[in-house]
Amino acid sequence: MNKLRRQFLRSMALGAAAAGSLAALHPTVVEAAGELDGQPIAYGGTNLDGWSTVVGDGLYVAPGEAPVDSADLATRHNDDYSELQANVTQRRVEAHNITHQSVIDTQAMAYLHRLEYEFRVPYIPTQAYPDGLNAQTIEGGLGLWDGQTTRQKYGIGFQWGLNPWSGFGDLRVWTGSSASGWVKIARLEPDTEWHKLRIIANYRDQIASLTLDGKVLPACIGVCPAPAGWGTEVSIGPSAEIISIYPGPTGRGGKHLGQFRNWVWVWEPLSTATIFLPSVQR
Repeated sequence: MNKLRRQFLRSMALGAAAAGSLAALHPTVVEAAGELDGQPIAYGGTNLDGWSTVVGDGLYVAPGEAPVDSADLATRHNDDYSELQANVTQRRVEAHNITHQSVIDTQAMAYLHRLEYEFRVPYIPTQAYPDGLNAQTIEGGLGLWDGQTTRQKYGIGFQWGLNPWSGFGDLRVWTGSSASGWVKIARLEPDTEWHKLRIIANYRDQIASLTLDGKVLPACIGVCPAPAGWGTEVSIGPSAEIISIYPGPTGRGGKHLGQFRNWVWVWEPLSTATIFLPSVQR
């Protein structure tokens, strides 16, 4: 698991950060030699350089194809954004690229977490497979693993359906495997514009807020049972994800692209949190 080094805000009060775009914090995120008890903490960057890429669980392999592995994925970092790629050789598979970052901290639940980043799909998925490209989803969120006390995985996740045959444009939220999985909450017509995601999460009290392009959407913290073999640490981190199109047993696979930029992740101690959440779901 990739551990981030602690970084702190300098020359900006948290109240000012709450009033404006978190992206404005990027120039003020600096390295620090140690942690300051009770102080806000921030991570951020213009791209996802330093994040890890792994094979996710949204997979399908058509008869005769080899299993999906890391060779089917790529994450490329440009100066001002990162591009996730899935099913890079256009095999008859559905491939899931999870690019994520994690912090191990036993006090993670004692903070209010605010995550923001921008994302886009640089093409419009269609049944004609433009340039061999096609998509199932673009998605992401903020997840916490409590291996110390509850042995549960908690997550706030969004998903944008991009399959041109089914669920094209559906916006969904993750409710957890013990409920009904992904649930449709709205619709966004697929385009190539940049969209802004914002998540606010209080894991201690099980409260979350999800905002897309300034519009507050229904949200909850989904809970999953302990995955086999996971450790006893408490870890938390954001993810950016894409899943290439599901080809079915006889259909065509396609390469999928998703781009992400301007991420900021702020931790504010719950004891001093000043954020007011006007619309939340438990």
